Amino acid sequence: MTEKPKLFFHVQHLLGIGHQMRAAALTRACLKAGFEVHYVSGGFPEDLPDLGGAYFHQLPPTKTRNGDFNQLIDEKGDLIDEKWWQERRKQLIDLYDKISPDVILLEGFPFARRKFKEELIPLLEKAKTDNIPCATSIRDILVDPKKEKKRQFAFDTTNQYLDRVLIHGEKEFCPLERSFKNADCLGDKLIYTGYVDSGFSKASETNDLSEIVISAGGGAVGQRIYETAFQAFKLSQKKAGIWRLLLGPNLPDTIKTKLKNQAQDNLIIEDARPDFRTLLSSAKLSISQAGYNTVMDILATGVNSLVIPFADGDESEQSLRAELLAEAGRLSILDENNLTPDLLATKIDILLANQAVIPHTPFPLDGAEKSATILKSLLRN
Repeated sequence: MTEKPKLFFHVQHLLGIGHQMRAAALTRACLKAGFEVHYVSGGFPEDLPDLGGAYFHQLPPTKTRNGDFNQLIDEKGDLIDEKWWQERRKQLIDLYDKISPDVILLEGFPFARRKFKEELIPLLEKAKTDNIPCATSIRDILVDPKKEKKRQFAFDTTNQYLDRVLIHGEKEFCPLERSFKNADCLGDKLIYTGYVDSGFSKASETNDLSEIVISAGGGAVGQRIYETAFQAFKLSQKKAGIWRLLLGPNLPDTIKTKLKNQAQDNLIIEDARPDFRTLLSSAKLSISQAGYNTVMDILATGVNSLVIPFADGDESEQSLRAELLAEAGRLSILDENNLTPDLLATKIDILLANQAVIPHTPFPLDGAEKSATILKSLLRN
């Protein structure tokens, strides 16, 4: 193969920005490894992360309606229907034919994004006919489906179509079967890449630990944290210094405006910033959720951290990740169900009064680079 191998990377984000951030890190690593990367996006194109110069292809976009994964809407806000699926499926297959990729990478499917079997099974069928290797990219911890048929669908689809499942975590820290029952039945198809750091690793370079930084990822499910933190600011006995609330891009504008209007001396309320890592590296405390990318930021910077895992409905991913890291002495946890201004203020005062020595990151964060190497090994000569 004399030309650069072509990677066809299907990415479908529906809520928040975490999947996109991790997918963008994988994209950049694959570019550096010598791939020609085609990033095929099925989500809305706002706030697209740095793709490092990859080719970008936009499918007809969809997202959840009000965070409900059972209701997907189009650009007009209408629920998608069979006609929509037919058009998007056609565009996806046409794009595959035009690009003629050497390897396919899916984001999540079939362990997540099962609704997208409408387009992805035909894509995988075509790749199988053309003898094109296929892999999927999943985070360290999944949400285990309640229905056995959904779990079996993931196993059957993997066995039939996929060469590898790239798990962006460490087996010794959290094996996949801990969050997705019986996943070890897939045997050698499961490959642990290590954790994917979507930013740049930057340890603290200053002793001027002057700020408390409060964030909630993309902000789509962060309103309660922001509003509680604002009230806790007024109650905390240790609030000397600056509190900085960073409002995620998916927080509704009306709520952003309301919060920003309440800023005051030593309480900065502003939009999320691209130098988030730099802020964390010199913060005396980080308060956040426990999403994959936020945890990578915490581990890379070594900041003292309090996490409030998102645990609405059946969501268990963030809680499990936080529990494992708390057991390793890496952070502290406050249950979202118990979140009140009084309790948050008390927890902050305790953490500031007892600044613990934070252990080193318990594992490497070079999963993007390792993933690129694994994908290269799948190429047919």
